[in-house]
Amino acid sequence: MLGVWMLYLQLFYSSYRHQIRPKILITRGGGDTIAARCIITNMSPEIIFVQAVFLRLSFADREQLYSLSEADRAGFSPPDRRSELVQGPLRSGDFLELGSFEELLTTVLGKENALHQLAEAHTLTVVTVGSYTWHDRLAAAERSFRLRRNEVQQTILIPTRMTSRQIRSKTEKRAVARMVEKHAGMG
Repeated sequence: MLGVWMLYLQLFYSSYRHQIRPKILITRGGGDTIAARCIITNMSPEIIFVQAVFLRLSFADREQLYSLSEADRAGFSPPDRRSELVQGPLRSGDFLELGSFEELLTTVLGKENALHQLAEAHTLTVVTVGSYTWHDRLAAAERSFRLRRNEVQQTILIPTRMTSRQIRSKTEKRAVARMVEKHAGMG
């Protein structure tokens, strides 16, 4: 009888932990080229405060990391101020529409440099970092896209996974926290 109750409590606890975990979804909307929109959605049961969004371009010999939250987004005027700032609170089910991937890359690289860098890069990764209010802890996710050229020389975004990868290990969270501190001038 005690074994049955222990199993029942373990299942209950496991279900409870799963329900309170933060989950951030990073998607592309409106196509599969770099003209598609970058959308960040809070799929958690509680509010997440988005603190930073990074773009990481991977090349054959190096990686470059760019902070969207620190970039000047002049000319981009969405109806939601959070999307312009790339920061702010997201209730459960809320989303930020950050603009097209092309606009994001142009913002951090410049128009001339963006086309050149995209021609050389093989992967684009979007990393979203936030604070999960339930325990005031770090919530982070990333989604990578392979970059390919189609027959009309458009850059196509091919997801490497079906959904965003949630960053949950302590080691990865520490690395993400250092990345945020470095780009915010705190480190």
